[in-house]
Amino acid sequence: MSIPRFVFLLLAMLLVGPAHAQLAVDTLLTIGDDESAEAEYLFADIRQVMRSQDGMLYVSDLHLDHVRVFNPDGTFDRKIGRRGEGPGEFAQAQLISLTSDGRLFVRDRRTHRVAVFDSVTDELLDTLPLGHFQRSPPELTAGDWPVEMRLHEGPNDTFIMPAMGAPDVRTEGEIPGSAQKLFTVLSSDLSSVIQFFGSFDMVHMPHFFARVQANVHVGHALLTSDNRLWYAPGPYNGEVFTFAMDGGSWSRTARVDGMSVRGAIYEEVEPEERPDTDRYLTVRSIVGRDLQGRLLRSSAGLVQAPDGSILHFAYHIGDDDQGTVTVERFSPEGILVSVQTLLANLPALGKPAIEVRDIDEDGNLYTIDRTGDAPIIRVLSVAWPE
Repeated sequence: MSIPRFVFLLLAMLLVGPAHAQLAVDTLLTIGDDESAEAEYLFADIRQVMRSQDGMLYVSDLHLDHVRVFNPDGTFDRKIGRRGEGPGEFAQAQLISLTSDGRLFVRDRRTHRVAVFDSVTDELLDTLPLGHFQRSPPELTAGDWPVEMRLHEGPNDTFIMPAMGAPDVRTEGEIPGSAQKLFTVLSSDLSSVIQFFGSFDMVHMPHFFARVQANVHVGHALLTSDNRLWYAPGPYNGEVFTFAMDGGSWSRTARVDGMSVRGAIYEEVEPEERPDTDRYLTVRSIVGRDLQGRLLRSSAGLVQAPDGSILHFAYHIGDDDQGTVTVERFSPEGILVSVQTLLANLPALGKPAIEVRDIDEDGNLYTIDRTGDAPIIRVLSVAWPE
């Protein structure tokens, strides 16, 4: 008895997963790709790009003492903040939240403070200290905040912060999972911890280097309108996690299986080999030595598409030492619908060569592009399938 062709194709998809079709991608806009441009258009280490409801782009760079604001057409508008130690001044400005009511939260990594601005008038609304300060909760010290900190608006006037809980890496033994939490729920003024939830042990990273990497690149989180929290760990092994509110508290609801992955998710090298630092990330651990290597599979973005589906972007380094960004599309219920290739033949870097930070109502992607000598902002038009 012969098997109909469509049945054979269905069985093949169930066995090997959805086909990685290549999406058609065009560049609509770039900011920072002209080396002869004025300084306002040049970047050194972009850490955050956030888009307001009116399409304005807010950008923070690890080497800058201010946040830059660009118009929807990419032209420079203004900067918020300046160098100093007074109110609204920074040494290293890091954009961590742009709320729905127009408040801009900017962290200073040197002084461990957060300045809150009105994103329209640039008025300084408040200064919130972090770590070792009177108004900070004792559970949070300066070392507890992740390098790529971001605050997500939660229900009931709260913030949700993805963080690996600063696991104890003083030894290469097992890290106690019971004390290491993936998320912290904070009051809106950052003065109190409401809840820790999600265990570090949920993420399968048995190797010491991968665990340290998880604190450097915590991954991406997305809170949907139905108060369902999606989370993709930075070292990505094909698992996305979801959480939901239960009786006023957050709890884990499901593990969502993404694409099938094989092999190690990291590549560690000995420090004495002194590899190219653009390709390999150096991590100074508490143990007092350098760990060098790179993630071979990393989370590169998590957004909700206009049709309600969830898009997770993963950056892979293949055997040919080339990088690829793939897109996993999940239904709102957590079913993997498709896996497609967004971009291929990218540099094999120590962190994602392309990182997706936002999507607009037309499905255009707002990305950090690290493929050149300096990072740029690139807006991509994607021919999404119907």
